[in-house]
Amino acid sequence: MNNKSRVHFIKEFAAVLLALVIVDRFIAFSGLDMRVQNFFYDKDLGWYLGDIPLFRYLFMYGEKVAWVPVIISAILLAVSFLPRTLSHGKYIMAKVTGKVLSVDILRKHRKNFVFVILLMAIGPGLIVNTALKDTLGRPRPREVVEFGGTHEFVGTWSFGDAGRNSSFPSGHSSVAFYMIFPFFLLRGKNKLAA
Repeated sequence: MNNKSRVHFIKEFAAVLLALVIVDRFIAFSGLDMRVQNFFYDKDLGWYLGDIPLFRYLFMYGEKVAWVPVIISAILLAVSFLPRTLSHGKYIMAKVTGKVLSVDILRKHRKNFVFVILLMAIGPGLIVNTALKDTLGRPRPREVVEFGGTHEFVGTWSFGDAGRNSSFPSGHSSVAFYMIFPFFLLRGKNKLAA
């Protein structure tokens, strides 16, 4: 990464971080968090959207979709290490989307494969679901007194009762954000596709 690219990356990263902090503080000070949750809760019905099959399916299986690019990247990374003699000369696969994939082509994309795998492992895996979720201990909305639970509401970046299966940060949301990885892979090469 040259100096100009590094400066651009730092500016871009700082702008995104600043925007996230501003949005987070706005939500915290305005009480928007609880107001939005009120739209999805009824005192008689509870969390009524959870009974709709589509939403139940998305809640239970939505995160699983993110494993598809991880598994594909892991397979392609492994295949990229095959010697040419094991791959019948040059080609390892038949035409995929009109192009023939070769070991040589896959070798050029090893960094991308590693990026996709590490992004999932470090972001949603290590940081969100291992480090922050168990440390912050923010109760899930259904566990909050205002929505029929037994715990007091805890705002973002505040500490609640540390334990397993807390709601913040959201594992589902972190996986959804992970799925924008093509932007990071394509933005320098194909801005329109990114």
